[in-house]
Formats: sequence, C-alpha cells, structure tokens
Amino acid sequence: MTLIDRVFLIGLSGSGKSTVAKLAAELLGWTANDSDAEISNQDGRSIADIFSEDGEESFRKLERAQVQTLSSKPDQVLALGGGAFTDPTNRCMLLKRGLVVWLDVAPTEAAERLNTSLNHEPRPLLQNDPVTRLAQLRAKRLPQYQKANLRINTAGLTAGEVAEKVVAATKMMAAAANLQ
Repeated sequence: MTLIDRVFLIGLSGSGKSTVAKLAAELLGWTANDSDAEISNQDGRSIADIFSEDGEESFRKLERAQVQTLSSKPDQVLALGGGAFTDPTNRCMLLKRGLVVWLDVAPTEAAERLNTSLNHEPRPLLQNDPVTRLAQLRAKRLPQYQKANLRINTAGLTAGEVAEKVVAATKMMAAAANLQ
C-alpha cells in the first residue's frame, strides 16, 4: 500500500478540475469526487443559488465541512471548488492528507472553457466580465495556489494529457514515499 492514496485538484474555475478528476481516477482505478457537486447534491440547490440566497460566507462553511468529509476518503481524486484551497483549514488538511495538484490555466483560456462547457451552470464569482474576474481571482489566490505540492500548466493540453500528468506525478510521489 502506498502513502499517496488521495489526489486533490485545485485551481480556477475552468481549469479542468472536474474533468481531469474523472479521467485520472479512471486511470488509477480510484473514485472521482467533486466538492461543489457534493455540496449541491447535499444542499439541494445549485452553487449559484447557495451564493445568492445565503452568501459566500455560508457557502464556505458548507464547503469546509464537505472538504473535511471528502478528503478523508482513500483512493480518490477530488476536484475542489476554485476557492476551497484559499481557506487555511482546508489547505492544511489537504496538504496533510494527500497530493495537492494545482491545475494552472490562463484566465482567458479558463473563460473560454467555461463559455463552451456543456454544463453551463452560472459561476457566482464570475458575473459580468469573466476574463477580468478570473484574472483578479488568480492574482488573489496565487499565494495559496503556489503552496500546492505540484503545479501543472494546462495551456494547450487536453484533459486527457493533464490527467496523465496527474497520474504520473501520483505514481512518482507514491514510489518516493515507499522508499523512505
């Protein structure tokens, strides 16, 4: 058994976290989870509705509880909401429990991906000008994102190629952990 049995994907909305989680989990023979999807399923409302009806602070409390629960499950790749890793409690817990991989994407590319997404659910923090807002969020979150164990620049890569990089890093980290 390896010491690396959980992978946590972080990054901006549109970085490919949910898609890559599914693909990487399939390659590893693990389960894929998505914290935003779990919050929405458990609450019975969309993330946009939770934000508009209860506010961001209330959403972050739900997110913290969901991240704590989901991050304890072994053999999984967990896609986290874009702001989840900025919470110090989440960040500390995730770094202790598994491999944190930052899927880094340019705001313009993230906005384009979100615009062409089949699941075109409204993003509460990206209203009006998504490119500008994504650039602002990236700048604000950058110091936290840089604390990830690994950064993958997704520019020009398919979700499958990113998933392969995640899997390769997971296997390399697991092998290194087994040598200690």
